[in-house]
Parts: sequence; structure tokens; C-alpha cells
Amino acid sequence: MLSAELKAVPGVKDVISLDQPRGLDIVRPNDPLSERLRDLLQGYTHGADGKTAAVVCMLVPEAETDVPREALIEQLRSIIHRRPSGMIAGEPVMVADGFRYIEEDGRRLGWMSTLLLGAVIIFCFRSLRWVIVPLAVVQLTLLLTQATLVVLNMQLSMVSSMLTAIVTVVGIATVIHVIVRFREARDDGLSPREALSHTGGILVIPIVLTCSTDAVGFASLQVAAVGPVQDFGVMMAVGSLLAIVSVALVLPGLALLGRRDPDPRRPWGENFLDAGLQRIVRLVRQRPKSVGLTTLVLGGVAIVGMYRLEVETDFTKNFRATSPIVQSYEFVETHLGGAGVWDVVLPAPATLDWKYLRRVRHLEDRLRSEVLVPGPEDSSVPGLTKVLSMADAVLANSPKDPESVRSTLWRNTMVSVALKKTKEKIPVLEEALHGEDPEQPGRHYLRIMLRARERQPASHKRMLIEQVRRISSEEFPPDSEHPDDQSGAEVTGFFVLLANLISSMVRDQRLTFSVATAGIALMMGLALRRPVLVVVAMVPNLLPIAMVTGLMGWSGLKINMGAAMIAAVSMGLSIDSSIHYLLSFRRARDEGHSVQEALDIVQRTVGRAMVFSTLALVVGFMVLCTSQFVPVIYFGVLVSLSMAGGLAGNLVVLPLLLSLVTREEKA
Repeated sequence: MLSAELKAVPGVKDVISLDQPRGLDIVRPNDPLSERLRDLLQGYTHGADGKTAAVVCMLVPEAETDVPREALIEQLRSIIHRRPSGMIAGEPVMVADGFRYIEEDGRRLGWMSTLLLGAVIIFCFRSLRWVIVPLAVVQLTLLLTQATLVVLNMQLSMVSSMLTAIVTVVGIATVIHVIVRFREARDDGLSPREALSHTGGILVIPIVLTCSTDAVGFASLQVAAVGPVQDFGVMMAVGSLLAIVSVALVLPGLALLGRRDPDPRRPWGENFLDAGLQRIVRLVRQRPKSVGLTTLVLGGVAIVGMYRLEVETDFTKNFRATSPIVQSYEFVETHLGGAGVWDVVLPAPATLDWKYLRRVRHLEDRLRSEVLVPGPEDSSVPGLTKVLSMADAVLANSPKDPESVRSTLWRNTMVSVALKKTKEKIPVLEEALHGEDPEQPGRHYLRIMLRARERQPASHKRMLIEQVRRISSEEFPPDSEHPDDQSGAEVTGFFVLLANLISSMVRDQRLTFSVATAGIALMMGLALRRPVLVVVAMVPNLLPIAMVTGLMGWSGLKINMGAAMIAAVSMGLSIDSSIHYLLSFRRARDEGHSVQEALDIVQRTVGRAMVFSTLALVVGFMVLCTSQFVPVIYFGVLVSLSMAGGLAGNLVVLPLLLSLVTREEKA
């Protein structure tokens, strides 16, 4: 028997199945008791269609068992998959599958990003040595980062699979600037040692500053309210700073080791790239008003689109549609009344009586009838597909409604008998619905189990939760003398957690972006020492981020865990090119070049490096599109778009602003 086989699995505390209350008699037609018990368990052990059966497994808490949760889930899955069309679903399954995907992603994304970026460097510089140099920098950075995370006792989170890929692209993008400058110095006739020394003198400050701004962008995620996002921020901030150490330790030795293949070469078509970069500068000089007006229009359209953004509250959308977890949740949503599981927890006496259960029953009736969500054609439909508590178990096991009995003694006797039957036949259900708080002996609680559709708009979910909270608080208000002492109704559960989680990400995105912008602006101010140049640096990088988020709003894409991180992270990454551009522009002006000459020089040198490094970044981040975890895919695509937009901003908008500002304030 399936339920017995599942119950025997180590780590499974107990099971709930349709046959438990009465055996095979539970399916007997025209039997009032069987009908009441079937209604009680409908949505949990079977569907309303009469063709779907389920077994609910109650798991031993992880802290109380030596059985790894992933191994337990796999054993349950192997048993279920032996049945025709069998599938497994639930929050523990989703978490276990999520971390399994993380491990698979981490391995795959690491070697894929390495191969692709190696191919990019081969294409751009045609040198095996200068493929090995950045990859060695990346590997040392990863090693140092992972060692630091071990020391900090940090654990993998739902977004940690991006660690290897992002450290790879950040490290390689940093080294590409060194490669371009080193090649230029060698073209000028300097020896390898002299060329490297010259390059270091030019780039040491920009590299330290760019890696530091990357770290600030990632570290800003610490102000987020979501733990995995905070963990990701710490990991990447550490990796960005350690990239400086790796470059200093690895690059000089490998760049000068031996005489074979010492110089990076020019890629095919670089002359066309140089000509294109010069045309951009001429366009900015000849049509500044047109370029500026186009920028303002695009910015305005993007801002409007940002106000159209919505959040994705369906957590199954974090996995590919073809994954087993999504397919199983779709089945539960369709055949078992909805995959959204949550609870109302009420303070309760140690021994239940009908006076108390009458209050619970009244609350349940209100929840069933008054909790509504918009339906088709401006109608309202019930928002809860299932409401279940010990009051329902008592009514199902009683020969008649206790409310119809006048004697209080007989009512409570009926309650006691019904509770005893429930405990004998379905002990795990009785334990789940009423019990003592293990952390507060003497305090008892009663649980009302709720079920709702998981796949519905965020606004509907918020409406549902607020209605349930309001009605529950009206029926079981907190103690006026001790309002914070958990004396009233509390609405909780996975459904509520995920709705609040994603909604908080929208607030977090604004907060982290503000912190990242302020931190980066402060660092830029210390480096450039001119407030006007700080503004000039920020504008070309703010614009593409606004355009990407605005594009999401206009296209109807919803914010998930990955999208909520792009603004702060993209700001930290895209500002790197602006730093190199501004410092080189200032150096050219200090050497006596005119504004136009300085822009031509910077566009030809730094502009070329910006194109190569952005190409590496985009290719690296697009590797994330192969992930099984949808937020990682979102993150990769959106950051790639932001980087490409940042490149356009730094090649078009930045020269425009510099020419306008420097015309008024000579360097």
C-alpha cells in the first residue's frame, strides 16, 4: 500500500491518506459519515473530480533527523514515480530541487563562462598567453573568494549559482583593459617589462576604483530584506575586491614569463571599430541637440514604463516550465484546489470545547463566504478553495451538529468523542491542527489550514491576505492589555511568505539602487574631486538601467528575485567604463590637449577597451540564460542589456556631457 510504503521511509513522520478514517468504507456511497469525512479531506487526500488521489507526507524537522532532506525527497520521488502518472510536490520538494539546480548550475555556468570568454579573448587578441592570464586571475579570485566565504561560514543561497560566472566576467573585464593598454605600449616600442610598468602606472587607480565600485554595487544588496539577496551581495562584494589581489599577484608574472607569444594582437576588423568610434565623436560634436533630445525622450519613456512594473508572486515561475516541480504544482493547482498553502493560527485552550469551536466555526464560515477576489466579467469569486480546522474534524466525526444539541454537557461530550476518533484514525492531522507550543509550554494553539490558487496576480494575493487578516482579527482580536503577546489571530504560511517576499523586493530594488548610487557617487567624488564630473559619470549609467526596467514595464515582464537585483548590480558594473573614460580624459587634458583632441584620444584607446570588455561581460552574463533557475536567467539577460546600454551611454552620452561641461569649465 502506497501510504504504508511512504510512511516507512526514514525522515517521514506520518502520512494522511483517504483510507485512514474508515478504510475502504470511505468510498461507500450514500453513507453520511463517509460523505462528511470525504468532504473533510477533499483537497488534501483527493480531488473534487473523484479521479485524483494524494498522500500527504508529514516530515520530521531537519533538526531532529540525520536524514538529509535532499536524500529523503529523492527516495519519496522514486517511490511515487513507480506509480502511473505519479508526481511529488510541496515546499520541501521545491527547496530541495532549487538547491539541486543551484549545484548543477554552478558547475555548468563556471566552465561554460570560462570557455566562452576564452573564445572572446582569442577572437579579440589572438594570443594564447593572454587567454591564460585572465583565466588564471579568475581562478585565483574564485579560490580566494570561496576560502573567504568558508571563513565567514556563509552557505549557498538560491542565487549563489551565479558566483562563478560573475567572478569570471568581472575578472576578465578588468584584465581586458590591461591587455589593450599593454598592447598599445608595445606598439610604441616599449619592452614587455617597460610596457607592463607603463600600463600599471596608467591603470592601477582605475582598476582599484572599478573593482571597488563593483563591490559597492554588490554590497548595497545588504540593505535588502531578503536573505538570499543579502548573501549574494556579500559573496560578490568579496569577489570584486579579491579580483584586485588576484590581478596584482598573477598578472605581472604570467605577462612577463618566457618569450613565447608575449604580445596580444589586433582582432580582424579593429580598423572598422576605430573608425566607428571616431564617427560617434563627430556625431556628438556636430549634432549635440539631436543627441541630447533623443536621450531625454528615451529617458522619459523609460520612466513611464517603470511605473507599469508588476511583481511575480508565483514562486513556481522561478523554475523552467518543463521542470518536474512546475508540472507537479500545475497538477495540484488544477486537481486539488490550488497550490497556495497557508494558515490562520489562533490561541486555544488545552482542552477544546464547543464554546471555543463555535467561535472557530464562525470564523471559518466568514472566511469561506467573505474572502473574495475579482472573477470574470466584473464578478467576485471565493478566494479560498479550502478551509479546514479541528472544528471541521469534530463536525465530520459527530453523528449530528453539536449546535443542535441543547445540553452543554452533551455538546462537549460529542466534541470529546469526535476528537478521540480523529486522534485514533488520523493522529497526524489532530496533532497538526491543535497542540502545545514547544517553545512556550502551557500555551496552546489551533490551526486553520487554508488553500488558495497560487497562480493569480499579486494584487489578488495581497487582497486575499488582507481580507483573511482583517476577518481573523475581528473574530480573535489581540488582548488589549498585551497586544504584542501573540494573543490574537496570526496569518502565516508559505503563501503569505512568498507574497511578502516578492513585494518586499520591489521596495528593496529602490532602496539598494539608492544606496548603490550614493556609495558609488561618493567614491567617484573622492577620485575625481569635482562634483560636476561625478554627475557626468552617473548620467550615462543611470539611463540604461532606467531603460531596461522601463522596458520590463512596457513588455509586461514581472519582477522576480533576479530582476530585483539588476539596478544596483548594473550600476556598479557599468560605471567601470565611465571611470576609465573620465580618468583618461582628464589625463589627456592635463597633457595639454584640447577637449576635442582629448575625446578623440580617449575614444580611440579607452573606447576600444570598453567595447572589448563589454563584449566579454555580455557574453559572460548571457551564459546565465542556460540556468534552470529563472531568476538567474532574468539576471543574466537584464544585466547584459544594461551593460550594452551602458556602453552606448559611455560612448555617446558621456562625450556629449564632457564637451558641454568642459567647454564652460576648462580643465
